Parts: sequence; C-alpha cells; structure tokens
Amino acid sequence: MNMADASEANTEEGIPPIRIQEDDASENESVAPVVYDEYGFVAPYLFGKEFWLHRYRERQDAHALKWDKYFVHWAAKTGWHISPKEVPALLDDPETRKKLLACFPASIRGHKRYKRLIRGGIPAQYRPILWPHLAMVDDRLDEGDKYYVKLTQSELDPEVASAIELDLARTFSNHRDVSPESRSEVRRVLHALAVRHQFMGYCQGLSYPTAFILVILASEEDRENKTFWLISALIDRMLPNYYSSDLKHVRIDVAVLGQLCEIHLPKLARHFKKHEVEWSLVCMEWFMCLFVKSLPTESSLRVWDLLFSEHSKIIFRIAMGILKVHHDDILGAGDLEEICALLHGRPRQTFDADELINVALHQMGRLKTATIQRLRVRETALYN
Repeated sequence: MNMADASEANTEEGIPPIRIQEDDASENESVAPVVYDEYGFVAPYLFGKEFWLHRYRERQDAHALKWDKYFVHWAAKTGWHISPKEVPALLDDPETRKKLLACFPASIRGHKRYKRLIRGGIPAQYRPILWPHLAMVDDRLDEGDKYYVKLTQSELDPEVASAIELDLARTFSNHRDVSPESRSEVRRVLHALAVRHQFMGYCQGLSYPTAFILVILASEEDRENKTFWLISALIDRMLPNYYSSDLKHVRIDVAVLGQLCEIHLPKLARHFKKHEVEWSLVCMEWFMCLFVKSLPTESSLRVWDLLFSEHSKIIFRIAMGILKVHHDDILGAGDLEEICALLHGRPRQTFDADELINVALHQMGRLKTATIQRLRVRETALYN
C-alpha cells in the first residue's frame, strides 16, 4: 500500500486524512514525500500520526460543546433562551452573531470559566469570530473595509515597499496553496499596516503572522480587513513597539526571557551559558513570528488563542514551555551547534498542544506581569 492508499484507508476508518502531495521525485524511496497539514502548511513530522491527530480532534470536538453551553449561559443572562445546538447556526448568521457577541465578555478578566475554555482551545469554526472579539476590533469590522481599502491605495515609501517584497518572497513559500493572488493578499495587508503605522517603519518578519492569519481566515469574505485589524491590535495594544524596524523591543523581551529562565529553568540557563548560547540566536524567531514558523499549526493556533486573551505575558510562558518540554534533550546537547539545531527542529515536533499549554501555564511557577515589566526596565537600561 502506498502513502496515498494509506491515507484513503484511514479515512474509511474514520480518521481524517493528512494531505500528502507526491511529485515524480517522490517515487525515489530516498526522497521523502511532501506532507501538508489541513491548513496547507508543510508538516513532514505529521506522517504516521493520523491516529494521534484523530484523538486530538475528538478531544477538541468535545471541548467545543462546552463552548456552545457557555454561549447559552451568557445569552440566558439577557433573557435570550437558546439551546447549545442552535449556537453554531446563530454564530454563522451576521445579525444573530452580533446579538450573541453583545452578550459575551470581550475580556477574560473576572471570568475564570471563560479563561479555562480559551486555554483548552477555541474551536476552529469560532476563531474567526472570537479572535476579533478578544482583540476588541468588532466595531472596526462593523464599519466595513473602506478604511482598509483606502490604506492599500495610499502611497508607500519605496524602501518600505521593497522590504515588503523581500519578505513576501520567503514567507511560507512552500505552502500548498501559495499563488500570485495569495501573495497579493499578504502584500495588500502589509501595505495597509505600513501606511497606518508609519512611525515604526517596516519590520522584516511581520509577513509571517499576517500570512498565517490570512490562511486561518481563508473561508472569510472579509479576511483581508479582519487580518489587518487583528495585526493592528497586536501592534497597538498587545505587543506595542514589537514591530519597529530596529527590533529593539523584541530584543529586550528575548533578553527578559533569558532572565526568566535563570529563575524558572536554572539548569538550562547554566547549560546555555556554558556553551555560549545567545538567547537571541535560538529564540528571536519565536518572538518575531509569534511561533508560527516554529510550532506545528495546531499548536500555533492554541498559542494565538492565548495571545489574544492574555497578551504578551503568554509569549514568555510558551517560550519557557517549549524549553521545558524539550529540557532533557537540550541538556543532552553537547555544543552550540547541536543546541541550535535541536531548538530549530524540536519545536516543529511539538504536536501535543495540550501538553505544551499545560506545561507553560502550570509547571513554570508564577509569572507576574509586574516581574516582566521590572525586567524590561532593567534590560532597556542595559540596551541603551
């Protein structure tokens, strides 16, 4: 049985297939087939994990039912009595969706059940609705896309336009559905972002989070406008100054991560110091691209659920969670080159999003925003 046949067999057994593309070269047994996840991203480590993925999806489907009941709970508070089975259809209709979201909290503050649900994962079908709600850009989206379109038609500094083109050429270039039109979508959103945030210049790497959101929102008619406002929310409120052209604040936060690891992962921090591993060498991409280049797609989505609800603190927790999950292997690496190679490859194999989230949130000790701010002030002084 070849790989394509195996995929079909799995479908018959109720296990969702993994998209596998084989070209002529793959007939040579020494050449690995190209394996895609359900979102079209290349995922070579997925092959052979169909059963595990099936079980993960079953858990997420069960978790989605809890979300439906939570929507019912908030609707009932306003005197609107609906059943959990009605929720998907109500959220699919623009008018009833707006009414239902009006009952729903935009922040997790003071809502422990809401926080637990998000930490367990937002259902895939609800992310296009709840990400903007958590990012507090619903009102902007209700205004339509005139502002976004106007920005895409505004003049852009030639140097910035050139930088965007350089970024586009390398952004998810091996995605299954990459095309001139998909690149044009990313280009337009980046153009609008650059015009709106002229004060920061253009940061290489912003194309990855932008393209990632566009892929996740692929079925949404207003995906460009929605992506524009979601990224703007990150730039304006959740990760202020992260995407300035000098990368100063990203570098400062990477240094803060090093300080936090000395507290929470002291053995690993000493191991890095022994082998002269610079934190920026292994973690810069995590912070700049918000893990979308480093983690499997499903794990990245779970991180983004938390990012929109818990903001920048979650980046430190997830980074330490990755290091904790692969802690023993990292300590077993004997030199700088081996450590860097391991930290480049192992995060891409972190398929168990439940484990990563659990480790990041519950096995790293307390992490106060005040502590992060204090370390940021310290590292800023050293940076200057």
